Amino acid sequence: MLEFVPEELQDMAILFNERTLKAWYPLVQEHGAQDQMYQSLQIFSTKFKQFDHIWQLEMDLRFTSQVHDTLESATAFARAQRRRNLWERNGRFYIPQLHGNSYENFSATVDAEVGDMGVWGPVSTSNFKSQEQEVPPRTTWNWGVGKDADLISLMPMIDPVGTSWIYEDNINGFVDGIATPRRVAIVSITRSSRRLLQLIDEAQRKRGQWLVSEATLETFALLYGLKAVAVPQPISFTKEIQVQELDAEINKDLIHSKAGGELASLLYTKKGWMTGPWCDASYWFTGHGAQDIWNVYVDGQPLPPMLLHPVKEK
Repeated sequence: MLEFVPEELQDMAILFNERTLKAWYPLVQEHGAQDQMYQSLQIFSTKFKQFDHIWQLEMDLRFTSQVHDTLESATAFARAQRRRNLWERNGRFYIPQLHGNSYENFSATVDAEVGDMGVWGPVSTSNFKSQEQEVPPRTTWNWGVGKDADLISLMPMIDPVGTSWIYEDNINGFVDGIATPRRVAIVSITRSSRRLLQLIDEAQRKRGQWLVSEATLETFALLYGLKAVAVPQPISFTKEIQVQELDAEINKDLIHSKAGGELASLLYTKKGWMTGPWCDASYWFTGHGAQDIWNVYVDGQPLPPMLLHPVKEK
């Protein structure tokens, strides 16, 4: 099968199937791509120790910009973020028009709302301890600035508890069960550090601790106190909607997880699909918005830099 891999990538390619993943992670009950997207990356990070960070890009993702520049821009943004109230920023959508087109203004708004009550280092739970060498006092405003993120997501990382997300209670092997603090980011397109992947590898192999793909990197980063950043990106909605109305629709929950909340339209819930703007969005886990925009783009219409997902080309 290796002949189907481009020659220049053959010496760093790992071919796998569900039998391979089951052999590596026998204490985990799921090994399919939908629920365990990152097991193959965990194996890759074990075999190829020279890679500090690994991007996970789905096959149905499309760019209207130069791929390298886009990913490097996301990396630089994440590196520049300070840790103070970072998880609380991660938990909501940044809407530029509401903040004078300034992410710094957005950060100041979050700081004013959260104060000194935000996540600082690892959250409290059983059998996890900080992986940072030192967690400084909260007065250290620049903690994390200039440090690469262990996790980059392109969607908000929200608290799934109380959302009625279909996978809300799917947590396995954790001492605190459903009381375990968690985060989830819809669409498993991310950059993760080797350190984070190896921590998850150990948790799955030795303790049988696992969640579905969208909650895996985010939850382990939260529990271990690692730097995780939700990088804003342009998302198009075809629905005519005022900015304030959109904000009320997609940022409506509690301070620590505004993009979440009960029956959030961002999620597929135990009650099915919820009313919201997402079916026409340019970036979501389903819907036709991305496909429609991609069709226009390949027909020659110029578009600003965007990530489009999902695009199911024949």
